Amino acid sequence: MGTPAGATDEIMQRVLASDEFRSLIRQEVDRSRNADLRSTGYLPSAGGADKVITRLDESPPIGPDGLPVPPKHLWAGYGETVEQYIGLGLSNAGPMERITGEAGVRWGNGIRVLDFGCAAGTMIRTLARHAGVDEIWGCDITAEAIDWARRHLSPPFRFTTNTTAPHLPFEDNYFDLVYCGSVFTHIPDIADAWLMEVARILRPGALLYATIHDQNFIRAAVEQAPEFFVTQLWQTRLSPEEREAKFAQVTLGFGPWSQVFFDTNYFATRMCPRFEHVGTHPFAYGIQTAVVLRKRGACLINRRADPRNGEHVCVQPGSI
Repeated sequence: MGTPAGATDEIMQRVLASDEFRSLIRQEVDRSRNADLRSTGYLPSAGGADKVITRLDESPPIGPDGLPVPPKHLWAGYGETVEQYIGLGLSNAGPMERITGEAGVRWGNGIRVLDFGCAAGTMIRTLARHAGVDEIWGCDITAEAIDWARRHLSPPFRFTTNTTAPHLPFEDNYFDLVYCGSVFTHIPDIADAWLMEVARILRPGALLYATIHDQNFIRAAVEQAPEFFVTQLWQTRLSPEEREAKFAQVTLGFGPWSQVFFDTNYFATRMCPRFEHVGTHPFAYGIQTAVVLRKRGACLINRRADPRNGEHVCVQPGSI
C-alpha cells in the first residue's frame, strides 16, 4: 500500500522546513549566482567570497614614468620587470597614437578616448600628458585590475568595469576614439556584437583601433617565435590541412582565455556594417596587426574645451 496523501504532504512540509533543505537551497543559489558571475566577468565576489576589503592606504612603487606600478599579477603577462612592463606599454601605445593621429585623431584637443580592455593600465598610463585636456577612460573585465587603477591612476584617468557580455556603460555617440590592444584576440563567439556595441558609443566619423591575430601574425609567429605558446597552439591544435586552408575565423579554446584568429579583410570589412575600413598596419602591437575602422556617418568635428566655461565647442570641421 502507498503512503496516504496527507502523510506525504506532512513529510514534504517537514523536508521543506528543515535546516538541511534550506542549506541545500542556499548552496544551489550561491552556486548558480557565482557561475553566472563567472560567465559575465571577473567580479571580486565571484567564487563565493563573502568578504572583500579594498584598502586606500596602499603605497605602490613608482615607475620610471612617475606613475604607480601595479602588482605583478595584474600585469597580464606584459614583462617580467617593471622596466619591461613600462616599455611594452610604450611600444604598444606609440604606434596607436601615431596611426590614429595620421587617421585624423587630434590628441590634446579635448577628445574622449576609451582604452577597451585596459587591464591595470599598461597602455593608458602612457597617455598621461594628454589627460589634462582629453577625457581618457579605461575599462576591463578584470575588476581587481580596474579597482587598482581607479585607486592609483585616477586622476588623471577614469575607469570602469565591464563584463564579457557585449555592453559598455557609456551613452551613445560619446567617444572620439576607442582603442583595444589584443582584445578581439580573446573574444571567441560574439566579436560582431562587440563591434556593434563599440560602434554605438563612438560618434559618427570616430575611430576604432583594434589589434588582431591575422595571417601576418601567424607567419611572423611561426618564423620568429616558434616557442611562443600561441604559435604552439596554432601548430599543434590544427592539422596541416586546417592551417593551410583559407579561414574567416579560427578559435582555439573558449572564454576570455581563448586565442582567436581572423582573416584581415573579413574582420575589417565583413564583421560590422557600422564601420568602414580605414587602414591595416602589421606589427603595430608586437607582431599583431592593427585594423583601423571609422564609424559610418558624418565626419566628426574637432572639439576643444571652451576656456570660458569648460564646455566643449566645435571647431575645424572634418577632423576628429
